[in-house]
Amino acid sequence: MITRIRFGLNYRLWTAVFAVAAMLLLSACAPTSAPQAAPEATVAPSEGGPVGASAAPEASAALPEIAITARDFAFDVPAEIPSGWVSLTLTNEGEVNHHGIVMRLLDGVTMDDALAAMGDEEGDQVEISDLSFFLPDTNPGSSNQATVEMAPGHWIIFSVSMDAATDGEMTPDFVRGSIAEFDVLESDAMAAAPEADLTLTSGADDVDFPTEMTAGTHTIQVIKESGQENGYAFILKMEDGATMDDVMAMFDALFSGQEMDMANMPVFYAVGGLMAYNLGDSYYTTVDLTPGDYT
Repeated sequence: MITRIRFGLNYRLWTAVFAVAAMLLLSACAPTSAPQAAPEATVAPSEGGPVGASAAPEASAALPEIAITARDFAFDVPAEIPSGWVSLTLTNEGEVNHHGIVMRLLDGVTMDDALAAMGDEEGDQVEISDLSFFLPDTNPGSSNQATVEMAPGHWIIFSVSMDAATDGEMTPDFVRGSIAEFDVLESDAMAAAPEADLTLTSGADDVDFPTEMTAGTHTIQVIKESGQENGYAFILKMEDGATMDDVMAMFDALFSGQEMDMANMPVFYAVGGLMAYNLGDSYYTTVDLTPGDYT
């Protein structure tokens, strides 16, 4: 079942999560008998990011695989995660769409403080957190994966989505239990970043990425060259005739605070990527592309 991306209640939080998008229409084609070779990935160093490790350090440990499960309404996440490169997979075992906003809390900020700030229309993310990223909305029975470089500290994961169909009211998911806390512990082990077969470079006003590729599994290195602290790239599969222009119009309405036409929103779903990423200059996402059009 394909569901529409759902948006939360706090526009100040969402506008901190999103930035103006430069969009690119992509096409995944079924493999042929002689597929073209994938372009080589470019590995860029972190260059003074908050974690401070290079994008591909010499490995002395296997890449940690961290499973995060979203339910109606809770997150199952390990209580402790090692610092450095880790592979995160968000799997939705609920019956409605779920996402995960992941934040490192500032020293002295508790999860109760974060809940109070999220419920405050005048609240601001910078008052509770310095590092963050967003695992995109994930349909029931589906997963989204990303490999990121995690910094030590106390972190939370939560959802701000609302769906009146589940309780008759527009109650945000974190109020109903979709929030959990965990610690990232300093680790001496140096796991290497994964090998990428595609590179997506996000500039200040454009995106450098192949517009056509073979169907199947790809590991994409996303490199941020926008000059901004925050950056993101996430890949959407279009359904039911939705176009890139439809998606852009929807985001324009969201960014400007206009009332959104929920009955006629374009239908799409995320297949990988991150949003509001400020951990460094690079991350990775592994996606399984089926034939079709993507943005």
